[in-house]
Amino acid sequence: LLVVGGDFRSVSGTPRVNVARVQASGSLDLAFDPGVGPTDALGNASPVRAVYADSSSRVLIGGDFVKVAGRRRIISPG
Repeated sequence: LLVVGGDFRSVSGTPRVNVARVQASGSLDLAFDPGVGPTDALGNASPVRAVYADSSSRVLIGGDFVKVAGRRRIISPG
């Protein structure tokens, strides 16, 4: 599986806002649905600028947003 991020509104015609997961075959993984995707403080779609998978296979995304799928997601440096 591959997680992709950027500034987009759909993948292969299926709504996906700025983050999506793709199968090895290249098809969209429909089980991964980020809803409204990453949004800024005003609720506007915000691009994903970084994607990282850690050693536990958790996927972290970075960018100028404060929520993902409507839930506040902030990791502070320190």
